[in-house]
Amino acid sequence: MTTLPQTTGARFPRAGGGRPPGIPALAQAYGAPAGGDAVAGGMTVSDVMRVLRANAWLIILCSLLSLIIGFLVNQYVVNPYFKEFTAHTVVEVQAPNIVDYASPVNGGVGMDKAMLEVRQKTIAAKVSSPDLWRPLLQAEKGGIASRQWMNKYRDANGSLDQAKAIEAIQKNLHVSPTPQTFLVNIDLDAPTAADAKFVLEAIVQRLINSEQTEVRDAGTEDRRALQNMSTRLSTAMAGLDATINSLTSVLTQAKDMNGQGDGINVARQIDLQAQTSKRIEKESDLNKAEMAYQNFIKVMDAGGTPSMVAQEIEQNQSVQRLQFDVDNAEGSLQAALQQYSPEHRYVRNIQAQLDASKMQLEKKREELRVSTGAMVRDFLTSARDSAKKDIDDTTKKIAELEKTIGELNNEQLRYNAAKTERDYLEVRKGKIDERLQVLDANVNREKSNGGTIRQVYSAIEEPKIQSFPQLKVTMGGAFVLGLGLALSIAFLRELMDTSVRSPRDIARVGQINLLGMIPHTDDDPQAANGDISLIISQEPHSIIAENFRQVRTRLQHTASLDTTRSLLITSPGPGDGKTTIACNIAAGLALNGRKILLVDANFRRPALHTVFGLTNESGLGSVLTQASSAESVTHKTSVPNLDVLTTGPRPANTTELLESQLLTDFIDRTLEEYDHVIFDAGPILLVSETVALAPRVDGVITVVRARANSRGLLQRMRDALRQLKAEHLGVVLNGVRQHSGGYYRRNIKNYYAYQNQE
Repeated sequence: MTTLPQTTGARFPRAGGGRPPGIPALAQAYGAPAGGDAVAGGMTVSDVMRVLRANAWLIILCSLLSLIIGFLVNQYVVNPYFKEFTAHTVVEVQAPNIVDYASPVNGGVGMDKAMLEVRQKTIAAKVSSPDLWRPLLQAEKGGIASRQWMNKYRDANGSLDQAKAIEAIQKNLHVSPTPQTFLVNIDLDAPTAADAKFVLEAIVQRLINSEQTEVRDAGTEDRRALQNMSTRLSTAMAGLDATINSLTSVLTQAKDMNGQGDGINVARQIDLQAQTSKRIEKESDLNKAEMAYQNFIKVMDAGGTPSMVAQEIEQNQSVQRLQFDVDNAEGSLQAALQQYSPEHRYVRNIQAQLDASKMQLEKKREELRVSTGAMVRDFLTSARDSAKKDIDDTTKKIAELEKTIGELNNEQLRYNAAKTERDYLEVRKGKIDERLQVLDANVNREKSNGGTIRQVYSAIEEPKIQSFPQLKVTMGGAFVLGLGLALSIAFLRELMDTSVRSPRDIARVGQINLLGMIPHTDDDPQAANGDISLIISQEPHSIIAENFRQVRTRLQHTASLDTTRSLLITSPGPGDGKTTIACNIAAGLALNGRKILLVDANFRRPALHTVFGLTNESGLGSVLTQASSAESVTHKTSVPNLDVLTTGPRPANTTELLESQLLTDFIDRTLEEYDHVIFDAGPILLVSETVALAPRVDGVITVVRARANSRGLLQRMRDALRQLKAEHLGVVLNGVRQHSGGYYRRNIKNYYAYQNQE
């Protein structure tokens, strides 16, 4: 075995692989929803229409079968065992003459909207209740129990099972009030028309008789209740009259003598106002007395002489006499000083006499200041106390007047309330007496009219048309069920089918670029009998060749072929047509003027030598083991610029060789002579050689066969290439079949019609 050098790393020939900016994914061009994984669980309108077109035969067949089954079920299953006839009648509700005991002033209750709804619901509940018509089942002869309908509810001894019979009638009896009217509809379903008519007539007559009985009983109870209420009102009115008379006497005595106003509180109000004014004046006097007293005390405490005290002192006779002596002495002193000097004995005597008079005057004034001050203080204290007493007396009188006025006002309020209540009771009693007179007339009228309801139609007609089952209803229901079943099956098939059939399925996997789609050979009339391996050169005008050219064009837009020179063609599994895709892509690039080397790297199932009719004695295996040079084992083909290198003998260590530097050296030497080297490898999810080769080329193209591979398998292949850090250029969807709602039926027809036009 050949000794290999150290394993080499993956090739990274260009930065930023994948689709260049501005080039939309081909899946979107074919109508697939954008967003990758975001649409994995949803269906667009186009998907729904495609599913409907694809399963049109199933939907039509199920719909026709459902109509046939519905007809047969109606005729032979439902009709013999569930036949029903519906008898119908209408009753009119009337306003009951019921007394509103809580408000006798209002008398009876009128038929307003709320009362109408209550009456309709009451009648409906009464008709639906077995308590109304249960007695009709107890009469064996001539009653409901004797009808043919009831025979199915009899036991082996012939006795009627009343519980089952009541349940049957209650189930088939339908009562519905008509809104905004006085009418109530009553329907009854029965196996025979005669039974439906008979039973409904018996129930309605029972209802009318029950209402008549209730009217009679209600009239008696109403009269008794009204008479009792009238008696109670008379007693209450008598008590109020006594209270009113007593209060009238009290209020009359309290009237003022002048009869002003209401004659009760006018004089007291005037007196109250006068006393209030008087208290204000007294409070003013008290404030003045208090201020005079405080000023007097303040001056006296400071040793001064208040004006009132000074005035009393100056008016004292002793003070006036002493003041006269002082004035005379001062006059004599002035006269003596004009004749004598101040040191003269006569002048000094007069001066001594003047000083003595002044001393006596000051002493007298001080004595009078003390005595008169005490007298004035007593006077001011007396004036202040007198003002306080006057205020207290006035306040007491005001309180007494307010109390008296309040008591009289309360008595007046009691009088007014008693009089108002008495007038109200009088009106109520008058209304009740009036109701007693009207009650007899109403009761008699309702007895003659049949109570508070009447039957609108004079007689119940026997139904002539079967109400259930109806053929149109049965077949309509069967059609809906059949259509729903067909749609459920169609969409269930769609949801359970995880195969890749269209660009939409590739878009659901997400993050995969679609390079193109290749139709199935059976759908292309020019390629049906030929070899598809080199159809792009052998049948250049076929639609399959046209699609290979489109793949070549999109490949040039997806990856820059100036830097993406080594390509690997692989698939998720065997039988996907990767060799065919590899040959046609290589031939397409060669026909485009590029020099291409197509290398068969599938050592497990080599196929290129068969396609091109070559021997496989030497090839890629010989080159990697350095047993041969690449030039010596390369074969020319009939396609210009296209050379082929087969696998040759399979080495024992193929995977190790593809991971070694030998492969990298081979690619580098090959690209010196060729523009591109394209490897046809085995399935990447099955063969380790492809896993080793994928990260060592510039780009990987995967092939998926429509309806043969699942979305899960495609996702695994995408993730595997991502883990290998291989440059995944995109997917070629191979073998797409034309079908209703498909992608190629109209395209193929239009393609050949267009190119055949002259």
